[in-house]
Amino acid sequence: LFRQEFMTDFTAVSLDDIMIPADLVAEASGKHLDPRDYRLSPKIIGVDVARFGRDSSVICKRQGQFVDELIVLDDVDNMSLASRVAYEATNWEADAIMIDSGRGEGVIDRLRQLGHAVSEVKFGGKPTNPRFANKRTEMWHGIREALEGGMAIPPDAELRAELSSPLYTFDSQGRMIMESKERMRREALEGRRAVRSPDRADALACTFAFPVAPKLTPADERLQPRRVEVEYDPFA
Repeated sequence: LFRQEFMTDFTAVSLDDIMIPADLVAEASGKHLDPRDYRLSPKIIGVDVARFGRDSSVICKRQGQFVDELIVLDDVDNMSLASRVAYEATNWEADAIMIDSGRGEGVIDRLRQLGHAVSEVKFGGKPTNPRFANKRTEMWHGIREALEGGMAIPPDAELRAELSSPLYTFDSQGRMIMESKERMRREALEGRRAVRSPDRADALACTFAFPVAPKLTPADERLQPRRVEVEYDPFA
């Protein structure tokens, strides 16, 4: 506000324009959750595939309100990335794998060859909720709602910075729309904002692309409420 009002710096960002407030991110960073609170939630893997030379490919594992430490891979080819995702999915017994299809076609194809079910995430695609302009905005809003609901994220400084950097606005139809990676990268190169490509945050966002039902064990099923149907004729 000081930069905007007194230094006439119109590149300064208003807190009202930030998609996810920094204090919300800071509160979630390193938070401890009892595993019993999320043990019945689905295990979801989100993958953001590197687009440019300086970008990283990131694997995010989220179970309910708990986000595990991110796996960040630099200079990795699609086959190697697919192998790592397959390894994590098998060992963690993931319920779903969601991958950004913008640059992840090769990774998706290879995982399917290996027998894994993969959901393609089109960041610029149609959202489920019409209040958002695209899928990416809807997913990031899902992150914000989860943080407001008490989600815990790893104590990762770059993830914190990425989550609290993107801005949003509204289009001509009144739909919320988040700024693109390309715009963030351009403004960083021009020295207008100290931001970087949100690869870590986009991997987390992928885990909010679609609803997922968990695969329950027999022991877990016994903990679920049962529905009992009884034949009853009130006119008998």
